[in-house]
Amino acid sequence: MAQTRVGPTGRVGRRVGVHTQRWPIEIVNDPKSFIAALPVVALEPSSDVALLLQKWGMALIRDRLPKVWRAVDLRKVKNGEMVQIGGQVICRQRPSTAKGVCFVSLEDETGISNAIVAPGLFESQRLKITAEPFLLIEGVAQNRHRTVHIKARRIERLDYCRLRPVNSHDFG
Repeated sequence: MAQTRVGPTGRVGRRVGVHTQRWPIEIVNDPKSFIAALPVVALEPSSDVALLLQKWGMALIRDRLPKVWRAVDLRKVKNGEMVQIGGQVICRQRPSTAKGVCFVSLEDETGISNAIVAPGLFESQRLKITAEPFLLIEGVAQNRHRTVHIKARRIERLDYCRLRPVNSHDFG
């Protein structure tokens, strides 16, 4: 379901005239098709429209992945515990100073989780790690000083037709 909010802008703290409407829509990859699926709403020139998705990315398939930890819940993981994380790959780093180690950041509906990929695993899974938009990573949790990283032992492609990558934003 998508939800739109239509209302006046420019008045801080005021929600006068806000109208909420819900419509069933399909999850689509093309933003133009997504917007075209919504009914036309007449707006005043001083109004704007905000489109709020009630479910985002991993939340659409969370029920099919009961063993996968949400990013927000990783704070509770015990050091050394075997866990699975999953989400859209938002960052891959392989700094020259890290001796071949690759750092992968995954985003789910609750936040960001981080994985450490050893050089040997990176070489054997290079194509998957560098090309797949969504990954499922299993490994040992390192929970130190309120910072959690997952030392990857197994990496899988997370392939569900309802997951579509979000276009990246170039800050250049």
